[in-house]
Amino acid sequence: MSRDRIIQLGKYYYPEPGGMETHLYDTCCQLKDKFDIQVLVANTKPHTVSEEVEGVQVTRVANLGEAFSSPICPTLPFHLHQLNSNPDTIIQLHFPNPMAHLAYLIARPAGRLVIEWHSDIVRQKILSKLYQRQLVRLLQRADCILATSPYYIKYSPFLQKFADKCVVVPRGINLKKFANSSTIQSKAEETRQNYGDGITLFVGRFIYYKGLETLLEAAKKIRGKILLVGDGPLRNKIKNIIKNSLLEDKVFLHHGVCDQELVSFYHACDVFVLPSNQRSEAFGLVQLEAMACSKPIISTNLKTGVPWVNQHGVTGLVVPVDNADKLAQAVNYLLTNIEERLRLGQNGRRRVLENFTIPKVARKLEQVYEQVLHTRSRKEQYAEKLF
Repeated sequence: MSRDRIIQLGKYYYPEPGGMETHLYDTCCQLKDKFDIQVLVANTKPHTVSEEVEGVQVTRVANLGEAFSSPICPTLPFHLHQLNSNPDTIIQLHFPNPMAHLAYLIARPAGRLVIEWHSDIVRQKILSKLYQRQLVRLLQRADCILATSPYYIKYSPFLQKFADKCVVVPRGINLKKFANSSTIQSKAEETRQNYGDGITLFVGRFIYYKGLETLLEAAKKIRGKILLVGDGPLRNKIKNIIKNSLLEDKVFLHHGVCDQELVSFYHACDVFVLPSNQRSEAFGLVQLEAMACSKPIISTNLKTGVPWVNQHGVTGLVVPVDNADKLAQAVNYLLTNIEERLRLGQNGRRRVLENFTIPKVARKLEQVYEQVLHTRSRKEQYAEKLF
């Protein structure tokens, strides 16, 4: 019996890093036995490669570079057309990705269109205005729009207009990746011996919307040590701020960290912080990773899924955006209240288990696919929200 085909039209794919890439890889691995999944993404090199990655067929299309954070892949429409989609195929377009959008417009595949809306276009405001008309047409064409949280549907100027098509399917994580073990515990103990009690952890790219400058301002008042795990275009700027602010004995950078070492950092820390200050931080997958390790979260009150994932007073604390004083107060409060840290951390792990595991997220995607493929009436199709 033939299986329904799902064409995943994304930006990059594993082993390339990133929240969107990790999410796509994990869900494809979970769904590969139930659907014929074809992944079509950009390569990091100027040639095309087709390969099987853990049972999933992946085509990485020749990439000539990037413009406005989008890969330039002139042959992407050709490869999409070559997949020979039919009306019973689902094309799942991961947005934002203008190149994939352009490829869809040129190839005009016959399948049903599902758009997974990871984030609005936030930084490129002029581009967004020029692009807006075509984007609205794409949303009009969609059979279903997947949003990562109800907050993003509420606050996105694009999704607000198409709320009747939107279904919430959040990001999920593979809990096995974050399980404790004797090796992880040993590495975590070593980290605690190196940095002492009161470790505050940040994990993420050193990029404009992460709020790292606010965190470094707060660091002057935060007790204990702060570990910044990641890398990105702002690394040199962050290093200079640390040096000029005389924070070299308090704030420590770690980049090139392997997966096992990353998990040990999660288990070693006392508090996890996500001080993001732009709506480009649409969900905050790292919050789930820390919550899976039973750590309390301190995040910001963005109009995105960030404060929906981390519930104030339940799994952590939510502070105003770009407010170094409030951020420092929240961190110090949790560092000095062990019982509250434990309560919030336990609640966070429970919330992940109940809502954000890969099997649960994959099941919601299955329901979406079944409805899109087999339900004629859109009114019936979205009468019942899936989350």
